[in-house]
Amino acid sequence: MKRTKALFGCGGVVLFVVCLGLAQDGGFAPPQPVSRIFYVDQCCVCEDGDGLSPDHALGTIQAAIDLARHRDRVFVAAGTYVESLDLKGKAITIKGVAGRLGVPILKATGQSAVQMLSGEDSSTVLQNMVICESLIGISLVDSAPTLQNLTVVKCGIGVLGLGQSDPTINSCILWNNSLEDLAGVTAYYSNIERLSDASKLYNLSLDPLFVDSKNNDFRLRTVEGRYEWAIDQWLYDEQTSPCVNGGDPAMDYSQEPNPNGGRINMGAFGNTLYASMGPDLSVGVPLTRLGFGFNADNVSEFGLPWAMSASAEVITTTRQIVSVEFYLDGVLMGQDGSARDGWTARWPMDLEEGVYQFELVAVAVDTDGIRSLSEPKIVEFDNRPRTGGGGR
Repeated sequence: MKRTKALFGCGGVVLFVVCLGLAQDGGFAPPQPVSRIFYVDQCCVCEDGDGLSPDHALGTIQAAIDLARHRDRVFVAAGTYVESLDLKGKAITIKGVAGRLGVPILKATGQSAVQMLSGEDSSTVLQNMVICESLIGISLVDSAPTLQNLTVVKCGIGVLGLGQSDPTINSCILWNNSLEDLAGVTAYYSNIERLSDASKLYNLSLDPLFVDSKNNDFRLRTVEGRYEWAIDQWLYDEQTSPCVNGGDPAMDYSQEPNPNGGRINMGAFGNTLYASMGPDLSVGVPLTRLGFGFNADNVSEFGLPWAMSASAEVITTTRQIVSVEFYLDGVLMGQDGSARDGWTARWPMDLEEGVYQFELVAVAVDTDGIRSLSEPKIVEFDNRPRTGGGGR
């Protein structure tokens, strides 16, 4: 009986392994390893530290990168790290962990603070860090990583992309870089000192109102409250940074303290417990319509047969909105500066027969010139001949 049970057990194991090993090429595909977390903390380093727990943290970020494999995460505690990182093509996440002492600051005088030269793609993520005082903040060659909630300042070039580099740069601040903020790459929902005309819709170019940039304190000023670690209290400023509530409206903001405006902050502290608090403001586009552009007398309103209208919903208790602009595929199409009938606009459309898809964004502008964008809304329209006609 024991012999029979042993054989049955072995058969079950073999069958199970064969099922797991099925692959397109008929070869054996082992189970994917469980992703790990490596901890880096220059203030809490053990001689025998393997980085797999906060109590056994590694002392450098590069040491964690060298140990990491695809899908691993690297959590970096606050502190100043003087090193030049090479991601080595690894699909890993390097995330700064905000604490009472701020976020990690990375610098590499005369070098690139971060290099991605091995075809990194969107699964390589760098977020919640300050990169400063380096020749180049981030160097890319034929790479397309995800760069979000970074503050890149006091470098020669903020982000340099060479070859076929196409990174996703989102909710970042690039300021006071001596040569260029972005070279060969573009960004979205970011504050960029040298902003090209082609990037003006989704980005800002306004003083970020850092607390004390001379001493590398890149928290954002706000009248709603920001954390002051020296005294362990929340302080209130006389101005609010345009980067507060200025990030991508589609990104998670749930870690930010209330009030947070229902939107992530730009920069290294975005979506952290120590993010500067911001006024309530939301911008949405609940209603759009594209149809025939004729008035009550059946006369073409714009000299073209089609017209589009849109309405924006702006909710705020603390900011005074003076106008709302409407952009279609990045082009300003209409604006409203009165809000007599709500924030609405109407503009002509020169369309031939066909199926169209547009990206509509509403931008609310307040008395200080701070622009707040809605989440993009996709508007579809089919004006091919058919019974009933009409648009949507």
